[in-house]
Amino acid sequence: MLFRSLRAVADPAGGGQLLGRLIDEVTVQETFFARDIAQLRVIPWASLHAWRAHGGPGGPVRVWSAGCATGEEAYTLALEAVLVLGCPPGPVDVLGTDISAAALAAAATGQYGERAVRLLAPGVRDRYLTRQPDGRYQVTGPLRALARFARHNLALDPGPPPGAAAFDAVVCRNVLIYLSTQLIARAVGNLERALRPGGVLVLGPADVLHRTAARQAAHGSCPRGCSGCWPGPGAVRGRTDPSAAGPLTPGGHRLVGPDQ
Repeated sequence: MLFRSLRAVADPAGGGQLLGRLIDEVTVQETFFARDIAQLRVIPWASLHAWRAHGGPGGPVRVWSAGCATGEEAYTLALEAVLVLGCPPGPVDVLGTDISAAALAAAATGQYGERAVRLLAPGVRDRYLTRQPDGRYQVTGPLRALARFARHNLALDPGPPPGAAAFDAVVCRNVLIYLSTQLIARAVGNLERALRPGGVLVLGPADVLHRTAARQAAHGSCPRGCSGCWPGPGAVRGRTDPSAAGPLTPGGHRLVGPDQ
């Protein structure tokens, strides 16, 4: 049975469609607006925007939400930027990527149930989402215009996504925990390469630990004998003020994780 299933997936005629259905079935797509919002609120929106406006290339603040599932995180990032920087259309461009085509289709539609929006303040929810007759909520046009979606396999595809310019912030939460140590190292490298120098990398609590373990497995322990500081002092420590954290990764990026 397993052999026949593998042969079916490998069949050039219909294997791609079967593989896509398999991915949609096995990937975790549970998410909601404002999930662990404290982690996202360490992103220094004003500083990133000021850098682009006064010393950088101009244009909107560029953000990559890697492993965005059905899009709630990508829209949350756009919403947080709007609340800090101004009403839409705001100076932010959020790219949400995922391996699941079904999840991306739902993200592009921008319709969500009550559970997905339950953590939004009622005033914010009613301003940027419209309640539909069936009880679902539709992300409004101006906010939807700040987020776009594309398919990308974080573990296997090149990073950053093809055609994408460097990002000011990359958010990847609760994704690395599903990868092997070898794939974690590859995925983290893709995330870091996608950032401009001085950009912000936001990982979830478990992702930070898996990243550290993968780095240590690939490069050995810290010369100081530490278990939590590779590749440099503070590299896996959370920051409430990332603008003061300084470069923490080999590429000169700021790593933002949980307070420890």
